[in-house]
Amino acid sequence: MFFHILAILSIKKCMKKYILVIDSGVGGLTTLFKLKEKLPNNYIYFADYKNHPYGTMEPNKLCSNLVNWIAYFSHNFDLAGVILACNTATVVCIEKLRKNFPDLKIVGTKPSIVEALKSGCKRILVLSTPNTAKYCTIPSVLEGAEVIFQPFSTLASLVEDNLNNLSFAHTFLSNNLAQYKSWVDGVILGCTHYIYLKCILKNIFDKNVKIFNSGSSTLKLCAKLFKKQFKSEIKMFSNSDEGIAHVIIAWQLLKEGLCAE
Repeated sequence: MFFHILAILSIKKCMKKYILVIDSGVGGLTTLFKLKEKLPNNYIYFADYKNHPYGTMEPNKLCSNLVNWIAYFSHNFDLAGVILACNTATVVCIEKLRKNFPDLKIVGTKPSIVEALKSGCKRILVLSTPNTAKYCTIPSVLEGAEVIFQPFSTLASLVEDNLNNLSFAHTFLSNNLAQYKSWVDGVILGCTHYIYLKCILKNIFDKNVKIFNSGSSTLKLCAKLFKKQFKSEIKMFSNSDEGIAHVIIAWQLLKEGLCAE
């Protein structure tokens, strides 16, 4: 495992093919952690900490930022594809990115609404960022189900900055979700940062409420698009010291099994 800070790194073109996994911080590590288990490959993870959070960023600025970073890594590495391990980046920018990089396979991450519907949920609460709530497309056929978005403008940042002590989230979530507790039968974590709060959410909601991570369809699509490798390598980058520190902490939490299943 290699950790790098872009500001002090001089990269030479690497001929090995990599899959770039990108997020504004540690949220996308939950996707990468699953990928390394189910689809061994050579991965680059980039935590764009200086631009965190994506969930409240102006859409044109967000898309331009992602274009620049994908171009940067494409210039320095031979990319087999890109995974947007962020719901907001996906619903706001994925079509523009595919137009800008037609030769790259670009996979997104969206709230698992279809999965919740298939499981029989009829009252679905999507915990998201403001941008995801605004731009996410709800399936046209809901089969009598109701889908409500609950956006949080600060929650992703709170998770990012409090990885060593997430206990703050119990009171925060209990207060903000109290109105849904007797109504909901399915909760979707529509931001990859929120997956770190899954154990807390299980304690807040009734045990019969199903909780869905983002990215279940992401893993399935990646398995179709990318081949498994016998040997794999992971390089992790950020554009700040703090971003790298967060990545190291979050990766260790995931290795310890922080309720991210």
